[in-house]
Amino acid sequence: MSVYDKETKIRRYSTQYHSLGTLLGVRRLLRDYHILKERRYAGDYVACDVLTDLDTAISLAHLTIRQFQTLKLIYFNDLTQKSAAEQLDLRQDTISRHEKAAIQKVAAVYHYWTEIGEGY
Repeated sequence: MSVYDKETKIRRYSTQYHSLGTLLGVRRLLRDYHILKERRYAGDYVACDVLTDLDTAISLAHLTIRQFQTLKLIYFNDLTQKSAAEQLDLRQDTISRHEKAAIQKVAAVYHYWTEIGEGY
């Protein structure tokens, strides 16, 4: 009889995204967005939870319209900063600032959640 460890996925995700209260942690999560989305469609419930938490964190971060558009174009639509800048008729350094500010705001939400004992 084989033993199945139901907690394996949860441990893997908690190890992989242990630093979501930081700029690098949120950037790693955003880079994995499409992988998590595919895993969700494959029945990975933990990936569903991670994506739901990401959506909630983005909503609670009170991003400006430009910050949200920047995250959407770069991470959800897979554009480069240069392509996103062209699409929004902005300079690339402006897009870079919007991206960093947005990620910092999202990281602050995750940091708050860890402070109160929620999340990862």
